[in-house]
Amino acid sequence: MRTTLNAFAAAVLLVSSGAAAEHKMRGLTFNKPESWAEKLSADAVLFQRAFTIEDQRGGAIIAIEAKPFYGDFGAAFRSAGDAIADMKEKDPTVENHGVTTTGHPMAWQLKCCSANGVPMQVVTVSFNPPGTLITVHLVIINADDNTEDAIEAEFDKLIAGFDFAGEGVRPGIPAIPESEQRLEGLWLNVSSGLAINPMGGMDFEVDMNTLYFDGEGRLAEEPPAGTDSLAAFCETKPTVCGVYAIAGGKLTQRMVGYRFGIVTEETDTLEVSKDRISIGRDEYFPIEPSDNLKLEGTWTSFWAQSGTLGGTSTAISSTRTLAFARDGRFNRSGFTSMSSNIESGDTNTSIAGSSETPEDHGTYSIDGYTLTLMADSGETEVLSLYLPDKADVDLLMIDGSSYLREGRD
Repeated sequence: MRTTLNAFAAAVLLVSSGAAAEHKMRGLTFNKPESWAEKLSADAVLFQRAFTIEDQRGGAIIAIEAKPFYGDFGAAFRSAGDAIADMKEKDPTVENHGVTTTGHPMAWQLKCCSANGVPMQVVTVSFNPPGTLITVHLVIINADDNTEDAIEAEFDKLIAGFDFAGEGVRPGIPAIPESEQRLEGLWLNVSSGLAINPMGGMDFEVDMNTLYFDGEGRLAEEPPAGTDSLAAFCETKPTVCGVYAIAGGKLTQRMVGYRFGIVTEETDTLEVSKDRISIGRDEYFPIEPSDNLKLEGTWTSFWAQSGTLGGTSTAISSTRTLAFARDGRFNRSGFTSMSSNIESGDTNTSIAGSSETPEDHGTYSIDGYTLTLMADSGETEVLSLYLPDKADVDLLMIDGSSYLREGRD
């Protein structure tokens, strides 16, 4: 494995283990991740893990630094993002700026996916509690997907446990702000347009975007499946939740991002009428819950994508089918297929494959915005469900996917 990390990252060669589980730094307390070797200094901590995958050595580094700071946080974060020499010239693949759920400025970025021919990615997260700059790097080298996922999960757990200056564990969503009025229930916006196809070209897409508001000031980007309480739902899925306030004819949403508890804020004009709300240029229509709904028929969700990149043409498709009976029984099946044609000079190579999802059956119930599937095997699955048009069961939205009834008029 040949790569030229700067001296900061190369310091892991000196790592030792055996320190206490809890660490205290300037403005920060956290627990050491398990099974990582460590090295301590006055204002920084390094953790390291080594692994071997198919005779290839790999490793991961977590570096945490805390120092006094009263300057430009944005500039400091940009500098922190360039700290790993091998990735300095790369643009971030993902970058997000916002605040923590307790209001401290924060930002994070991902740079990937190789350096000097070696698989590599760097995640940088920075926080700015009063008078302090806290920067955390995660460097992963030569990892396969499973190893990378496991390391990222440990890293995310470490960040989630950060205690800034005795504040304790951060809440899942921000504090609920005061508001001139409140909204309630599920609202749907339908939009369409062109989207980039990652396999090449553009695709036409129809998006069904939902917002669920409660009368206390919480909101979520999907129905609260499994409960009538948005507060309980957001405890288990904070990354689709947030809070809102209405003042002066404007709606302010503070939503929690999908990693590290980052909160972003957006303010749009708001108009409320009997049968719709307008948020900026987008119109949302109310969606009523489906109480004690029984269905009869078969509904199918189909997804497909194809495209050409370079000399490779690829097509992927999947089908998921749910059959419901009025006596409360269901049957579920699925199928996925893939084909690829690779052109290299005068040679064409074709690859094709498919897999079938094992059939599942049992009993179901639909109540509110929740579909509960109770398999005969004993497993229970809770999914969101709503009807865009309550008078028409030809289209069901199940966990964000469109299911069309077979044999519809």
